[in-house]
Amino acid sequence: MHTDKLFSKNQMLDAATKKAYSLPLLLELAVFLLIFFTSELLAGLLSQFLLSPLFGVAPAPLSPTDLYSTAVIIAAVLLYCRFFEGRSYTSLGFIKHRAAVEYAAGLLVGLIMFGAVVLACFAFGGYRFSLSGDVGKIIPSVLLFLGGFIVQGMAEEVLCRSYLLNSLAARQKPPVAIGVNAVAFSLLHLGNSSITPIALINIALFGIFAGIYFWRRGSIWGVAAIHTAWNFAEGNIFGINISGVAPQVSVFRATHDSTLSIINGGDFGAEGGLAVTVVLLISTVCVCFIPVKITK
Repeated sequence: MHTDKLFSKNQMLDAATKKAYSLPLLLELAVFLLIFFTSELLAGLLSQFLLSPLFGVAPAPLSPTDLYSTAVIIAAVLLYCRFFEGRSYTSLGFIKHRAAVEYAAGLLVGLIMFGAVVLACFAFGGYRFSLSGDVGKIIPSVLLFLGGFIVQGMAEEVLCRSYLLNSLAARQKPPVAIGVNAVAFSLLHLGNSSITPIALINIALFGIFAGIYFWRRGSIWGVAAIHTAWNFAEGNIFGINISGVAPQVSVFRATHDSTLSIINGGDFGAEGGLAVTVVLLISTVCVCFIPVKITK
């Protein structure tokens, strides 16, 4: 499929490809990293000194305070793009038309995708699942994490897709922009516990899938919802490690077979295994070739 047809122009791409805020590639990447590390530092301070006392829990990776504090990333991107580069919210994918529908569809897509991963792992004996306890008692905590992942999923997509990918679109051809964006997204996870080469490849594949989905749909809502649904289902429903971090509370408890880590991802979580590789490849093909209604 020709890239001009694959990435048909829509309201977001028309705004994003204007040259008014185009920076040299290396400077753009440097600004991206500056925003990322600065907002991560501020989010950590927010988590430790404000949200942790509010929630009554200690700050930790993927704790409620950690997840909700990623709102700082969203604020940092919006402030920088709006007031330093003079970009419109439309150019970042914040399209009002059908926003709720796009978000609901994204949640469904994310659940189906990760559900396919679990089925593949379960079929090959990669995981065993059991109820983690009294489900009724943990539902409030699970819902608290859902809210956190709604914020966290949006934060990562606003940073990597709304900002970086659409910035690259101002000077690079679509395949190059998506490729650079996917590699950058993957490298942000280098410091995660139990990271493996397969995990880095899979995270980059998710970046490619997310970039195409984002551009095909013409807004941030759907891809942010996919990111949220994937992480929430992985950690708080199925009890699988999320990018090397064990979930604090989950409906099911997952036990992985260490001899099948090549499939189930081992200690890193599902993204470290070939089950995710296959699902992401199939999903990317579907996004490219199944007719998708473009948001005008």
